[in-house]
Order: sequence, then structure tokens, then C-alpha cells
Amino acid sequence: MCATGTDLAPPTTRPMSASSLRMTKVVAPSDTNHMLNTFGGNVMAWMDDAATVAALKHCRYTPLGNHVNVVTIAVDAMQFHGGSKVGDHITCFAQVNRAFGSTMEVGVRVEAQCLGGDVRHINTGYVRSRANRAREAIVLIDELDRSSHSHSLRTQLLDDNGDRRGDERAD
Repeated sequence: MCATGTDLAPPTTRPMSASSLRMTKVVAPSDTNHMLNTFGGNVMAWMDDAATVAALKHCRYTPLGNHVNVVTIAVDAMQFHGGSKVGDHITCFAQVNRAFGSTMEVGVRVEAQCLGGDVRHINTGYVRSRANRAREAIVLIDELDRSSHSHSLRTQLLDDNGDRRGDERAD
């Protein structure tokens, strides 16, 4: 669970799969250029949405409970492996890979599929997100490099083999 303020509770152990999610979208004509190819910026925005939801799931966000806000602070890597077109189903798979203090690294894989066709891996990215309490969101956005007002995660993740991940601090 996410600690608040300066709490130094011992890390909790949570499987990586607890933050995993799948989001699917159909590419509309408004998402494409004149050649009906999907705009790369739209794919990046969908990836950011998926990464944000995965980070919120990691913090066990509930709209009426935790009041945790997550902001994207960096995109560490973004590789386009292929394209997509109007009518393709785009699926973003996101999962928190590591958590350090108030920062999380979320991996996102994007696949495209024409209805009835083969699934194609079209994009991979790694997004860094930072969590904080909702009332501190404005302070965090204004002072992004200062962690004194940010929300502390203090968690460890288990990968599929049960190995601990996220022991180091990145911020």
C-alpha cells in the first residue's frame, strides 16, 4: 500500500500482475493522417493513459478513498516497431515494472490487429510516473524535482518468478 507523507512503513510486497491491465481502442479516421496511418502521437497518448492507470492500480487508487494523483514525469524509451491503420484494434498492455520512493517505471506494450487478422507488436515504451496525494498535485507539478511534497510508495514488487524488484530508490 502507498504510504503518505513521510511515513517510513516497511515495504509491502505486491505481485507485478496486481498493476497489469489491458486497454483496447479502435483506430478511428480522426486518429489518422491522409494515408489512414495512425498518428504516432495518438499511440503515445494511449500508452500514457495505460501507464497512468497501471500506476494508480499499483497505489490501489479508489476514487473515494486514497486520493492519489499520478503524473508522468518522463518517457525513458519509446520504440515504434510498426504501424496501424483505420479500423485496427490497438491494445495497450501496461504494468508497473519497478517502484522507488514516489516514482514508478511502467512498461507498456502496444499491439495492433485488423479484425480477423494477425496480431502485430507495434510499439514498446517505458514511462516514469510519480504519485502524490491529490491536494499536493499542484505543488508536485510546479516543483517536479523536489520529493519533499510527494507521496512515498515504499513498496516492493514480485516478478513472475517471485523475485523481489524495486528495492532501489530512483528519486
